[in-house]
Amino acid sequence: MSSMFSRSLVCLVGLIGVATSRVTPIRAAGPPPRQIDQRLVARLVEQLGAEKFSERQAASKALIACGRPALKALYKAASHEDLEIRQRARKLIESIDADVIALRARGVRMKVDDDRPDYAVVSVNFAAVRATNEDMRRLARQPALRQLTIHQGQVITDTGLAYFRDHPSLAVLVLHRAKLTSKGLRVLDTVKNLKNVIIDGGDGPSFFRKSRCWCQEPEEPHHRRHRPRWA
Repeated sequence: MSSMFSRSLVCLVGLIGVATSRVTPIRAAGPPPRQIDQRLVARLVEQLGAEKFSERQAASKALIACGRPALKALYKAASHEDLEIRQRARKLIESIDADVIALRARGVRMKVDDDRPDYAVVSVNFAAVRATNEDMRRLARQPALRQLTIHQGQVITDTGLAYFRDHPSLAVLVLHRAKLTSKGLRVLDTVKNLKNVIIDGGDGPSFFRKSRCWCQEPEEPHHRRHRPRWA
């Protein structure tokens, strides 16, 4: 490994250490990505095409350590003229962005923030896809997710909702036909930025939040049910 690359790798590790130890305030647009030097990321991407196998491997490992803040550069590199860089970039994307790739493969609609180096997922809509607890697990790992809409939540249970405990950014949740109980809904009390909630149980009970307590709506015809929001 070259001395220049060794210094770059040490610099990268230092940046990651600082970023993960610093506590940042929650903002409306979601937590900012870890502060990884994008110039260093660009050099690491080019290092993927180095002549020496050891240097290519070291660059791959360093980019994995960068995580999502390297995604924008990697997606760009996926169409690089150098075959080795293209192939390695695509493999790294499959590893770093695995949750998003899996959701998109199922037809889930997602909006990402193209201006962020981590291509943060900010909005998700299960318009024609039945959501599962496993989908909830994948989405809960998206720290900048602000809006989640699920039209077919028949197989979502308290377990799926529990993944969102203490989520830093979720502000809007629309959930239809989920099999939830008041115990599962109490998880939402830990989501500090949550401002707008619609929980419709379909043929079962619907819930809303009032005076910091979850209440069950009286049974009424589905089309007459009040769409609950934060009080």
